[in-house]
Amino acid sequence: TDVDYVDHFVWVAMDSDEVAIGGASYVRSHANEEQADISFSIADEYQGRGLGGLLLGALAIAARHHGISRFTADVLHENRPMRAILDRARIEWEPADGAVLHGIVEVPDPSAFGITPDTAQALDHRVLTGPGLRVDAFGGVGHLAHEGRHVAIGFDDRHRRGGRADEDRQVAVDE
Repeated sequence: TDVDYVDHFVWVAMDSDEVAIGGASYVRSHANEEQADISFSIADEYQGRGLGGLLLGALAIAARHHGISRFTADVLHENRPMRAILDRARIEWEPADGAVLHGIVEVPDPSAFGITPDTAQALDHRVLTGPGLRVDAFGGVGHLAHEGRHVAIGFDDRHRRGGRADEDRQVAVDE
């Protein structure tokens, strides 16, 4: 699926050295346009620091803007950190195939995941204006600093400009 920032939306977190440290996406369901499947990937050294929750809050902003009211997720039963983030959103789990749990949840309030009102406004503005210039405002992420580097999330349009395969993603830089 191509990232179009409506039916398939991606946020990527990068440190101040522009190294990707995590990302989250949603893909709208073809069967139910108010529902989207979400997925996350967080670098090992940033796990347990709140980045997954911040990315969930950012996804919630984009999803609400595009008329999505429910998220679904498939998570390995053993992935307790991801389950804990989604439990905070009040996801309802049911067994799926093997060691996988399937969950469905109303799109959560971004503030429940550390998104301040100013940050929510900046992210919503970026969703409204679409890919282009990098996001340069993402407050309240100092606790995610790693080895003196700060973290921010956002995206740009490298994939629309024919970037190399390893650049074919949305990126962000810190303030």
